[in-house]
Amino acid sequence: MESPIKKQKTNHQGAIIHTIFSAGSRPVQLVHELGLENEIEIVMLDKIEQSRSEEHLKLNPNGRVPVYFEGERSNPTFVLVESVAIVLYLLEKYDKDHKLMLPADADPHKRGKMWQFLTYSPSELYRLSAELDEAKKVPEDKRDNALIEKLNKRFKTEFGPFLEKELGEKKYLLGDEYTVADLVISYDLLGLKWFGAFDGAEFPKLEAYYNRLADRPAFKATYPM
Repeated sequence: MESPIKKQKTNHQGAIIHTIFSAGSRPVQLVHELGLENEIEIVMLDKIEQSRSEEHLKLNPNGRVPVYFEGERSNPTFVLVESVAIVLYLLEKYDKDHKLMLPADADPHKRGKMWQFLTYSPSELYRLSAELDEAKKVPEDKRDNALIEKLNKRFKTEFGPFLEKELGEKKYLLGDEYTVADLVISYDLLGLKWFGAFDGAEFPKLEAYYNRLADRPAFKATYPM
């Protein structure tokens, strides 16, 4: 049987192992945003259970995705886990023109907001999305609808108003230009939108913002729907 983790091609400098529609897709979206397909190989596991295989556990004993590695899979020279860490590492390595990452000499307030969303998205939005996912995986006749309502209410009273306020009249989180903050939050908003946590009637600015994110070619390449 062919290994789910393919041998890295010689013309690639690194590889990302992930599963589709997972947090591991954040660095995959970055690869598409920066046009790094010739530098970074994207390896998609068919099933999340493959992350518990012996060969994957050698790369990441946690048995999770994403995993980024350089060198040969059997003897990597560098291994990195956690999606946002991989995104930031690749930005430092490849985003020399600061297309997505604000430079060190940028407005410190804007950089502060960037760091805010790089931590807020995976720690707050992702957690809520994951809880909704678990609640809705249960067969419909056995679902805890009170829990689902509670989670949706939390978005509508906490997260939605916060994001509407942060967006204001801006096109993106930090202004009129798309940045890494927008890339990282894309996955979390995709999940929350999928689970019906928000719509344009209650949160018009957030809805318009999400549509701008979803319209990007890199988003469409990462999350084919």
